[in-house]
Amino acid sequence: MFFREFFRSLFSANLFVTGIILTIAAVVLFYGSIYLFNYTNLGKRLGFLVTGAAVFGWFNGTGGHDAAAGDGLGGGGGADFGGGDMGGGGGAE
Repeated sequence: MFFREFFRSLFSANLFVTGIILTIAAVVLFYGSIYLFNYTNLGKRLGFLVTGAAVFGWFNGTGGHDAAAGDGLGGGGGADFGGGDMGGGGGAE
């Protein structure tokens, strides 16, 4: 009963804390389910390594895209792959 009232008051009192808790829970659930699937098929150690490599690759690809496209937290900017004043390129300018 204590935890029910505690979490009810916590979630209703502060929306920021609610968002942080739910985001952490969602990430743990998502990557935990991937690890569980890999654990059942590959074993403990190899499942952990494959899951870690997949997460690293996903973050690396997402970060590379955000850095190149410029649609990250600051918006705009990013790398100019359109050629600019260097000639060639064929960007939409």
